[in-house]
Amino acid sequence: MAAAAAPAATPIATLAPATTATEPAGFCLFAYNLSPDTEDSLLWQLFGPFGAVLSVKVIRDFATTKCKGYAFVTMMNYADACNAIAALNGTQIAGRSLQVGLAGVSQ
Repeated sequence: MAAAAAPAATPIATLAPATTATEPAGFCLFAYNLSPDTEDSLLWQLFGPFGAVLSVKVIRDFATTKCKGYAFVTMMNYADACNAIAALNGTQIAGRSLQVGLAGVSQ
């Protein structure tokens, strides 16, 4: 006696590939010694003249929403990032000496 063929499985739902938010490609700079009142817009203005700025993220205290003293700026081009570092590192902003370097690089 021949066994009956099992019915073909039918998909219940089609799964779409998972999408994740990704950081923009570019070169991430670490800026620190910032005033508690620092806003993202200030960093866009400071770094913008040196080349394409992809993102700015001022790190804030959860309770007070004040700047914790540092931020990340992502620039499109390595040469532009280096020029921004050379020009802005040590600049006085709100009575503080701004420190800028490539993120993740030991000084």
